[in-house]
Amino acid sequence: RSYWSQKFKAGKVRVRYSLPDNFYPCTDPHNLCITCRIFGFQSPEGSFQGKVNISDAKARNGYTVLDWITLTELSSPKPHHSAFYALSFDPNEIAGRKFYYHHKPDAPILASDQKTNRNSTVRPIENIVFDFKVTFVNLTDDEYALLSYSLFLEDRMCHKIGYGKPAGLGSVKIEPLKLTLFDIERRYKEFTTDDKEEMSNEELRRHVAEQTKVYREDKSDNLKALRKIWRWPGIYDVQYPDLKDWFLKNPNIPISKTP
Repeated sequence: RSYWSQKFKAGKVRVRYSLPDNFYPCTDPHNLCITCRIFGFQSPEGSFQGKVNISDAKARNGYTVLDWITLTELSSPKPHHSAFYALSFDPNEIAGRKFYYHHKPDAPILASDQKTNRNSTVRPIENIVFDFKVTFVNLTDDEYALLSYSLFLEDRMCHKIGYGKPAGLGSVKIEPLKLTLFDIERRYKEFTTDDKEEMSNEELRRHVAEQTKVYREDKSDNLKALRKIWRWPGIYDVQYPDLKDWFLKNPNIPISKTP
């Protein structure tokens, strides 16, 4: 069993929370989970480079830069607030990983009229398209399927990435444009340059749909929850309690009863 701990300045109290082992990267290079096999890992016992590389994303022209805005205060998760984060049947174990809902498309960015050392002033960008490349090598069938699904979500889902996710920023849709598959074994066995297959447009969309079918048809609780959280367009009016002292004054109020 692994543990998370944090020391709080106010009360000088160290608290420890038991976390499931699968919340942490692998430690044994000879027994890796599928995520560490794909993206790599490093520990005192060894390391694995991983099989995937993601390039920088370059913006296309035509985007809109909005005016400066001071965001509402953002903060890291507060697992010591057990009413929000703990499992109801085990106050020493947090309920899961933290994800952020998409706000309604016409909802304003959650902003503050007061700048402090706990918030940031930014210039959001909208209607922007980035191009980037993902290269991979020696993926097994299950690794390739999982990588495909993690990139190209279902039709009514979008990713939530980058800074300001709680304030309503970071909603993006990733779409495949072109896929090139190389048969390295054939290249070196047959001494040929005819060793690649290229796909785009409808052929590529069919290929992605087939590769991700196992996840699209998955009815497990975690994927049901993710489909609800990352539903797009967003349907939620998202608000957050005051981060300065709300958690201290309301230690026993669960998230379902937060005003």
